[in-house]
Amino acid sequence: MGLQEQGWSDWADLSGVALMGVRGPLTARECPANWIPTPVIGDPALLYPILVDVTPTERDDTMIGMALGADPESRFDPRVVAEALRRISMAERVDRVRVFALSAADREGAERFAGMVGPLAEVVFYDGEVRDTMRSIAECGLLISERLHGAVAAVSLGVPTVALSNASKCDDFWLSVTGTRSPITVGHSAEELLAEVRAVREPAYQTFVAAEVAALQGTLGRAAERINRWLSGESSTTELLHPAPSGPAI
Repeated sequence: MGLQEQGWSDWADLSGVALMGVRGPLTARECPANWIPTPVIGDPALLYPILVDVTPTERDDTMIGMALGADPESRFDPRVVAEALRRISMAERVDRVRVFALSAADREGAERFAGMVGPLAEVVFYDGEVRDTMRSIAECGLLISERLHGAVAAVSLGVPTVALSNASKCDDFWLSVTGTRSPITVGHSAEELLAEVRAVREPAYQTFVAAEVAALQGTLGRAAERINRWLSGESSTTELLHPAPSGPAI
């Protein structure tokens, strides 16, 4: 859907501001052209399972999670997605579909979608308790998500993830963890979704994504350490905003 409009001039007019990093390469590309250069350090939510224990009792590979957005309707055709899930349940062992309503606006649409899927579906409403929702996502063998932070949560937990891309922010994140944009965009077919489900479950793909996520968790952790050192008085504001370059790797 193109880059979202930003008030770059408003940022450029500020003094005493530094940019520690951004979510993904699309934003990193725009920053030096419009403001200042900055590295990709990842979406901060990738750190959540590093800081909070959300380990599930077990992961159920026969359960697929599904998170469609609603503003007020999903940009994707729920009937096509439901048909793809029915085909997946016939082609592979799928016993349950956990439909997530990750915002209050999603509740009605989640219930309608669960009705389209049929008896395999159950609905989980996010009620403000992040840990419980993360643990519920971690129990899934796969997550298909239109909601950006549904995809971020699943990827951070090592759950194979299909991102339904509907905006540049989705592409920005997906590029940061896979190196490519999600092939599942508005207007996709059930066959395309089924093919992507199989692709993201491949062990080599999962290993690659896990390594990229771990690398981003490392850069995010180091950024947090810089902030904590400043908050505790161990480093100055100048050092926070303009850190000395690191030496060559040994």
